[in-house]
Amino acid sequence: MYRKDRVLRIVSNLKFMSKHIIFLFLFLAANSFAKQINRGPYLQVGTPESVVIRWRTDVAVVGKINYGTQLSNLNSVVLDTAATTEHEVKISGLNPATKYYYNIGTNSSVTLSESQEMFFKTSPLPGTRDSFRFWVIGDFGNGSQGQIDVKNAYLNYTGATETDAWIWLGDNAYSDGTDVEYQTKVFQVYPNEFKKMIAWPCPGNHDYGAVDINNNGPYYDILTMPKSGEAGGEPSGTEGYFSFDYGNVHFISLNTEYLAWVLSNTTAMANWLKADLARNDKDWTIVFFHQPPYSKGSHDSDDNFGRMEFMRSNFNPILESYGVDLVLTGHSHGYERSYMLKGHYGKSTTFDPTTMIVDDASPFIKYTDGPAVNEGTVYTVVGCSGQLSSSGSMDHPANAISTNSYRGSLVIDVNGLNLSAKFLTATDGIKDEFLIRKGSVSENLANINEAKQQNIFAVFPNPNRGTFEVKFSQTLTSDGKMTLIDSKGRVVKELYNGRIQSGESKSFAISDLASGVYFIRIQSAEIAEVVRVFINN
Repeated sequence: MYRKDRVLRIVSNLKFMSKHIIFLFLFLAANSFAKQINRGPYLQVGTPESVVIRWRTDVAVVGKINYGTQLSNLNSVVLDTAATTEHEVKISGLNPATKYYYNIGTNSSVTLSESQEMFFKTSPLPGTRDSFRFWVIGDFGNGSQGQIDVKNAYLNYTGATETDAWIWLGDNAYSDGTDVEYQTKVFQVYPNEFKKMIAWPCPGNHDYGAVDINNNGPYYDILTMPKSGEAGGEPSGTEGYFSFDYGNVHFISLNTEYLAWVLSNTTAMANWLKADLARNDKDWTIVFFHQPPYSKGSHDSDDNFGRMEFMRSNFNPILESYGVDLVLTGHSHGYERSYMLKGHYGKSTTFDPTTMIVDDASPFIKYTDGPAVNEGTVYTVVGCSGQLSSSGSMDHPANAISTNSYRGSLVIDVNGLNLSAKFLTATDGIKDEFLIRKGSVSENLANINEAKQQNIFAVFPNPNRGTFEVKFSQTLTSDGKMTLIDSKGRVVKELYNGRIQSGESKSFAISDLASGVYFIRIQSAEIAEVVRVFINN
């Protein structure tokens, strides 16, 4: 009997131990799975006092972030409010213009350790005049080698200069903006960038492939946007459009993909836009949305009843009336950049350069006083950060430069009252560059000629009787061409097409033109400018 009881006790103990071993195995397995981060971390909604950090895990756990201003001392902690797989943690009470390092994990472990590449920077106080860099990409998320090349070109270019804001111009994930497409064509392409760059998006038509009429879908599930004015500007009450401040720059993200918002200037988005611009007091205003007002690329902005036409006719007047400086768009798969414009709200055939061009050559000057205070807007199309298309005539008369030969992105540097932008190609360096300067009339009168002579491009004499010399200068010898354009934006004559040497001059004698106002456009690897010329035969 004793031996039998002993055997039963041993068997019972083994069963007890087996249950605990199984429980321990399941616990360890669950804890192991919880360490599997399959998205992120990625940064959202940065302000001078806060930031949102998001990531995804396989198993629902309470996420934890350790952070601090020193990599070796992450002495502050913030937790999820509940166990989840979609972690969205807001860190508040931060100091403005300060760099913080962080790691992420759970209460029991660190899942992703801190490193020099895991940090966020809080925004400077609104109105601060300093040096800022912004990276702009559009139509990028197609998972191509070209998309990777554009990214690498920017990383090589920016080097140790950190990115203060990462602007997305829509069509972020092809072809339909599904969760899987965002995973494979966005998050997996920019894993390190997401850890340290705060992304600010707008949607494109491809993102809306998986979004319903009530704005439910992956674009809104994945991304966090400041609908309550928490990053500056007027609260919009929706993540479909919003604004935010970064130092002395006010950004506005609009949505061209919900047709009811853009049918007329009395819609909710237009009314919010007016209210937001009315309260804005920053030195610079940059607006970004997907569908371009001026394009002759893979999409033609002259198309009837399209969202490009709606934006041009209904929203451009609002933007220009409040002195918006720069508009960033995508959709057409190339690069296009306008002169500094005001008043062109119709089709390309209605463009009148004599009345609609405020300034025709960089550096563009915007006066902060005088009769034409804060007039003029530059429009760009950057729809080639992944996609590229050779279709389209690329000859919209409002654009000073148009090319569908390069994938690339736009690099914007703001330094006080100077804004410069460079079209950085994936493999061939910078193919367009322009500068906008602000100041009073008295400040600028002394500087305009000096500034414009830095890139010499001038006509002598001007006015003339059909015989003139064009002087221009660039540092590299490259292919280029000069064209003569009439006041309606039509090409009248190709003056030159070939190699352009550094510091070169060309002379022309033209006898078959009527008297009037014309424009000479030069395009090369370094110069993309236009000068007005008066011919009086």
